[in-house]
Amino acid sequence: MYEEIIDNTDEDIRGFADMIEKILQQNYISVVGAEQHIRENKNLFDSIKTFKNMI
Repeated sequence: MYEEIIDNTDEDIRGFADMIEKILQQNYISVVGAEQHIRENKNLFDSIKTFKNMI
């Protein structure tokens, strides 16, 4: 996961702009981190989705 984030270019990040704008408009909370740790704390979230599932 770390490498996937670090390997993104400016263009890649800008490509997420529309999706991120939609997230912000709906008052969603977006978390980027180690999947294992996020799942260990799943009680903090209504749902867990990965970028791979959203693209």
